[in-house]
Amino acid sequence: MSPRISAGSENETYKSILSVSERLFADKGFDATGIDEIAREVGITKSVIYYHFKNKSEIRKVLINRFIQETMGLKKMSAEHQVRESNIDANHFIPIMIQFLKKRERIIRIMMAQTMTAESANPLFNFWDKNVDIAKDYRQKLFDESRDTHTKDNFLEVYFFTLIPIFSYFAFADSWCRHYDMERKDTDGIFSDGLLAFYNEYLTPRYFPSGWGKSETTDDSD
Repeated sequence: MSPRISAGSENETYKSILSVSERLFADKGFDATGIDEIAREVGITKSVIYYHFKNKSEIRKVLINRFIQETMGLKKMSAEHQVRESNIDANHFIPIMIQFLKKRERIIRIMMAQTMTAESANPLFNFWDKNVDIAKDYRQKLFDESRDTHTKDNFLEVYFFTLIPIFSYFAFADSWCRHYDMERKDTDGIFSDGLLAFYNEYLTPRYFPSGWGKSETTDDSD
């Protein structure tokens, strides 16, 4: 009879499996990582992994779903802030988003890699659908709009001009810095400034009512 494992210890083992799997999937690739290696890195047997997860794909699914839930929580907080302030302030949420995503670059690489395969489940589409649902709700509250302005054309444009470039940056930023001998803090600043400019000069005028959404800047020309 196997020894009884405490709930606390079981929870820590579960977290360790996820943490090690995330690192290995991101660094080596999902297909190149085996259950044996995960178990060895965690310091447990394969049977313990199968106690917590049905298979390797389920581990990846849990990692991705956790990331989506965390990101949507941040998105809701940002939307609620903008509704309270009756203003869309990119200067507020873009730095927060960048710091958040920087800490989750591994799972972004995992999602990007899965998206490039022939698998039917596309984690980026799932992520985007949930993001759009939140955006619809908060836009209606902020602008008191009942009409649905989220057309398929809008979906395509915003998806490929915002989500994909943002995720690509965090998937490849470290490699870029190594190749071009740059400091990560410098590339983060350049990317953040470019994203903010794109948001203010293109997205806001195109998708939000006139007079809304452009982040306030200080006018020093007196």
